[in-house]
Amino acid sequence: MKIINRIKQYLDYKGIKPTPFEGNIGVSAGYLKKMEDRNSDVGESVILSVVEYCPDINTDWLIFGKGNMLKSESTSRNIISDEDFTNIPIYDDISAAAGCGGAFNSDYHNVNNSIRLPRSMVRSGKYECIKIKGRSMQPTLLDGGYIVCRELNKSEW
Repeated sequence: MKIINRIKQYLDYKGIKPTPFEGNIGVSAGYLKKMEDRNSDVGESVILSVVEYCPDINTDWLIFGKGNMLKSESTSRNIISDEDFTNIPIYDDISAAAGCGGAFNSDYHNVNNSIRLPRSMVRSGKYECIKIKGRSMQPTLLDGGYIVCRELNKSEW
């Protein structure tokens, strides 16, 4: 059995659709099917992307067909639990702007979504993700992009 067949077997086992998976590992839609139909080998970059995107896959099984498909709990080094992350609200109606005009923000704000960051990246405090308005902060911060901000205590001013 070739690596491409083991990738497809893994996707079937996990219930993962090929097209989104292909996008996540950086190959074009239909790549896996094409490689399987041709009975072709996949390149090193695809194998590395699969291993990076699928931390529970046993690399010995993927490359050599040896052992179990999935790593055992004791050898699974890259699996991260939900408690290792924190949710930060995204406020689409709050803007940050530099320069003369600044940004007008109302007193009431709508939380439309949130992002998840590893707790190791976040200190204690209140965080918000807000939209950048204007081009005065380019090339570092782009108009329409987002930035994560932490509310400062008065002692930190």
